[in-house]
Amino acid sequence: MKSRNQNKKLPQRQKIIVLIVTILIGLSFCNYTIAQNNSYSKIFQDVGTELWHMDYPHIDTINQNSYLISGSLYKLNFLPTDSFQSSKSLISKNDINGNTIWSKTYSSNGFYTYLKSFCVLDNKEIVACGSLMTYNSVFHGFLLKLDSVGQIIWSKQIPNMQFNYVTSLKNNRFAFVAIDSIYPYWTTIVGVVNSSGDILWSKKIHDNYQYAIYGVKIIENINNDLLVVGIGENINGTEGIAILLDSLGNKKNEIISASTSNIWTCFSSVCQDSSGFMIAGAGPTTISNQFGPLIIRTDVDLNIKWQKNFYTDNNVSEFIDISSINKNNYIILTEPEGHGNNPPGNLRRMGIALIDSNCVFGKDILITNDSIDNMPIKFKLLKDKKILFTGFSYHKIFFGLTDTMSTGFCGFKNIIFTNCFPSTILKSGMLVVPVNLSFTPITFNVELLEDVIQIDQCELESKLTMDIEESEFEVYPIPAHNSIFIKSSEIGQLITNIELYNNNGEIVKTNTVRQGIDLFNINISVEPGIYYLKMYSKKGISKTHKILIY
Repeated sequence: MKSRNQNKKLPQRQKIIVLIVTILIGLSFCNYTIAQNNSYSKIFQDVGTELWHMDYPHIDTINQNSYLISGSLYKLNFLPTDSFQSSKSLISKNDINGNTIWSKTYSSNGFYTYLKSFCVLDNKEIVACGSLMTYNSVFHGFLLKLDSVGQIIWSKQIPNMQFNYVTSLKNNRFAFVAIDSIYPYWTTIVGVVNSSGDILWSKKIHDNYQYAIYGVKIIENINNDLLVVGIGENINGTEGIAILLDSLGNKKNEIISASTSNIWTCFSSVCQDSSGFMIAGAGPTTISNQFGPLIIRTDVDLNIKWQKNFYTDNNVSEFIDISSINKNNYIILTEPEGHGNNPPGNLRRMGIALIDSNCVFGKDILITNDSIDNMPIKFKLLKDKKILFTGFSYHKIFFGLTDTMSTGFCGFKNIIFTNCFPSTILKSGMLVVPVNLSFTPITFNVELLEDVIQIDQCELESKLTMDIEESEFEVYPIPAHNSIFIKSSEIGQLITNIELYNNNGEIVKTNTVRQGIDLFNINISVEPGIYYLKMYSKKGISKTHKILIY
């Protein structure tokens, strides 16, 4: 029997109000309007006397209120004779506002330690992977399982391997991607492991050239299939690789996007919805010798529905990462201006784009300005539509949170992606064969991190840029012949290394600057012409001088 409240009908006026509110909510979502709140961009910054570089950034959420960020740390100019503590791996847990909850480093005696990826399982335990390297450059792949506070549950290794990627699957399982590092035939291995660290299956993926697949991402679909995407490398260049495996690792379908006209292709990321997959990457365009972003839409069985290629004003652009908001809307992390416009340039910038299911752009902006060198790597879309992101910044790891598509950090500008006809050649022929792997135990050291902190990126870049730009450096003689002299009372305090570029943007000379000097001499032996002398500060900020050599 229906209740009295269920029998009541809304008055006409209330119906109209409800209808208007519903339409407004729908329009707000379609236009990707997200209120700006608590956005930030931070960078890991070393303190004390030792300078550290950081690589292999990765980010993932524990829940909607906290996340993990990881990377590898190594001394600025460490030598093979340095202690193995010159290289170690970092995992840091932050709250959603970027405040550190805990930070720990992981290392193993007798190895340089490079952590490259991690994932969070359904039970909130953490699985991390990477490579251990000996003095003579022999690699061992490792897996770590950690509890929610970063303590080791188990640790395992496989000789002559490099573990590059892990991702969580259903039922507290995870998939891994490893490289068989026995030169010259480096091949890719994909496998699935249970929560106890037992390998359920492992398969080697390669073509007839037996070269590796890099930058691999894996996603599990509703049928428990695994889609593996990445960049295939062989003697002809690089190719975009997408291989659909069933739950036991057997190949079901594949897409291989071959390089053409010396322009390489890649598949950088993939996401899914109930209709299938969206694969993002880069490849040739209809513009001669131009490299641009691409999107491939497939069904759940990896059959192509459509493909679209784009280009920007810059000749090197790429879609880095992609995530679905729902069946009809997607967010893409972009590198819309890959190498800058000023020789020697090489600035990398980060953007965010919003597209619908037909790859029509709703908004596409650059969220870092020209003074910041940011190479985006990965982002994580939260349930409230906020976006966690991470990447490289001057040999440091940057990360942050944004909740708006209308402004960026340290300034922004619109980016235009122009549609062009696909010019990618598709082929097939990847092999998937079983391979036997076995783990052995290994001991890791765990330490609380004390010499690296997190600071606001924009404030840091602004201060460092001001420091080097306000400093006076005398470069002479101009024109130069056999030697170039750089004189400044601050050169030994601010500058760490100097590079000389030719007019094509190629490095022809590198020098390391000793501390405490005020005059630096560079011996040169190059062809006459215009060159660019680029000086780097301790934090990676650069200042460039144009010189003539005769």
